Amino acid sequence: MNWLKKLFEGNYEAPVGTLVLLGLFLLLIIALWGNAYLQVVTRGATQ
Repeated sequence: MNWLKKLFEGNYEAPVGTLVLLGLFLLLIIALWGNAYLQVVTRGATQ
């Protein structure tokens, strides 16, 4: 639990690679949902 102590003390360095992968994953999810939404709207299926 040493990492938890460092986190609360402010000395914890976030793993940059993990944050980059998380950011890319979130962008991919947003892009896919946005595409699905636009497909539904352009086909006029919102009634």
